[in-house]
Amino acid sequence: MRAFGWLALGLGVLALSLLSLGLPLGSLPALFESDPALATTILIELRLPRALLALAYGAILGASGAAIQALFANPLASPDITGATGGAALGAVVASYLIGVTGALGVAL
Repeated sequence: MRAFGWLALGLGVLALSLLSLGLPLGSLPALFESDPALATTILIELRLPRALLALAYGAILGASGAAIQALFANPLASPDITGATGGAALGAVVASYLIGVTGALGVAL
């Protein structure tokens, strides 16, 4: 019964995170269709790379924050001290430009 509670909590967190990313649950089947429809193009070529980049960006900022706090032995230290947030933002912009995350459309969908 306890495992079911954790599973339900995890699925709830996943559903809320998908909704907060602007990826409605009803559009998930479009990820697995081989139909080159507009919804599939928007999901796979625009939203999914941006969501993955945001997830990686958050994970890297979290790891750098933990490293800075451990290095300075200060629980209030943040990655802003060494400029890690600015460097991470620059890296995200350069990566999205080089990989072509925005593509030829260049629209915010």
